Amino acid sequence: APDVAPLQIALMEDEDGHVALRRILPYLFWPSDETSREALSVVAAVIASASAEELPEMGETVRVAWRYARREPEFVDELSGTHDSAVMAVLSFHPSGYVRERVVRQLAKLHDGSEVRYLLLRLNDWVPQVREVARNAVNARLRGDSVTAFTRNFALVARIIAAERVDVSGVLDRVARVLGTDAGRAAMRNTIESSTLRTARAFARFVIERVPDGLPVIVRAGAESRDLVIRAWVAASAMRAVPHEEALPLLQRLSADSSPAVRRVSLIALAEHFSHEAQSHLLRAVLDSSASIREIARFHLRGPIDFRAMYLDAMSAATTPRALATAISGLAEVGVGADAEIAVPYLVKRNATVRRAALKCVMKLSAATFGEQALRMLEDPAPRVSAAARDSLRNAVPMDHARLDAVIAESPYKHARINAVHLLTRLGKWQAISSLLQASMVADDAVASLARSYVRVWNRNYNQTQTFPSPREVDRITAALSNAETVLDAKDLAEIRFALKAFVRA
Repeated sequence: APDVAPLQIALMEDEDGHVALRRILPYLFWPSDETSREALSVVAAVIASASAEELPEMGETVRVAWRYARREPEFVDELSGTHDSAVMAVLSFHPSGYVRERVVRQLAKLHDGSEVRYLLLRLNDWVPQVREVARNAVNARLRGDSVTAFTRNFALVARIIAAERVDVSGVLDRVARVLGTDAGRAAMRNTIESSTLRTARAFARFVIERVPDGLPVIVRAGAESRDLVIRAWVAASAMRAVPHEEALPLLQRLSADSSPAVRRVSLIALAEHFSHEAQSHLLRAVLDSSASIREIARFHLRGPIDFRAMYLDAMSAATTPRALATAISGLAEVGVGADAEIAVPYLVKRNATVRRAALKCVMKLSAATFGEQALRMLEDPAPRVSAAARDSLRNAVPMDHARLDAVIAESPYKHARINAVHLLTRLGKWQAISSLLQASMVADDAVASLARSYVRVWNRNYNQTQTFPSPREVDRITAALSNAETVLDAKDLAEIRFALKAFVRA
């Protein structure tokens, strides 16, 4: 029989419990009962050390291994005599519903809290009898003195809610009631602060929706959460959770949060409930880096304020590229066509963020005037500036296919060539296919593959418009088809020839 001790050492060294579990499981079904029992203790240790988030996946790993095992270990028949929760935890993943029911009945006799996570798992069992025994055991434990065991394993409660396999509303109502007790509220802060982001978010949502008495705790603890979703919920719930004198500084602090989503919710709450105190925060938000927050600030500050002048002043006073780019973006949102000229000098700035903001500004205020500039900036060295040029050109101005063909064939920047291919789809129907056929033959595999995918899209949609190609366009497409025979699928070639057939001169 093999020695299981090295596996125990490996377990202590191995950071991934799933790896250790898969390594040890074969020994659980070893012909030697001694080896099997030692493996059982190691498997039990792995499962006991797993987090609530890891437990379902580990349980499935054990269940699958058991299902395909050639031998049933003898310790399964000794189940009724054991009181070891770790051993019963392993057996609770047995593929037989009869065994799982016996295990749950044994777990129900324990009251040290270690059994709660396994009972919660069996609440979602696919065998009704197992679920019923587990439900009775869970309900019996939903008291103030055991609330920590439930909050610590709330990931399993969230899993039950998400699964929607059975109606567990009665259990959830009991969980909500016990969380509303003094002991429950005391456990809430620790759950928000120490759980994983996914569990903390599920717990906060559960309390917000089901435990009105616990909302103040969630708001106070969640304001310091590292999860932006929880902080946004806190900002949205602050006014109904805590006194106004406490909500005001909380919202003021969150209005300067690192997350735009949190700042947005906080700013709206400030403006709606503390109009006077919100003024300074709204004025600051006029120069926020987020466009949606700038819009909210201008909406609530609407009146005699000259926002255009504010953005012009901010452009002059900007000390960082980010501040300058934000001021230019603000000017684009409130300016008029003539203001585009103000942003022109910034199109050649060294900083890509500033160039991008200036490009978007001139194209938003006067696209017809600056379309040529946007075409040139399609070949900007910075990918995000090139992408901004691509986006601004999509529907802004007519484009010459020859210019795009030249970018695809000659640009030294891969991002520029790819963006030019994307713009080919905005050309006229017959211009687009001839340029796409040419692009499908370039040496750059990424560019050629993208062009070929657009050729297939063109084939699917070519009859949505009924325009006729000019004789020159017919000749151009025919020549491109001949050259593309080696790179295009025969089906794609046949479909294009069919579409062109009626226009080819005999």
